[in-house]
Amino acid sequence: MVDVEARTRRETQKDSAVITRGAEPVPQIASRRRLRLSPLLITLATVAVAVVLGRAMWDAYMGAP
Repeated sequence: MVDVEARTRRETQKDSAVITRGAEPVPQIASRRRLRLSPLLITLATVAVAVVLGRAMWDAYMGAP
């Protein structure tokens, strides 16, 4: 097998004398909240559907002869 050493960009920049940094991104609090809220809403909607379908199946099971 061939041994290959991979270097990241950070490692290559350490070798150079001048390291420049890009501008820091502007924090977007509203979009972060929306992103954190989405999985919770999806989970709650899924649980609600599961409860309704589970109840319907339980009623069908109990009503069967």
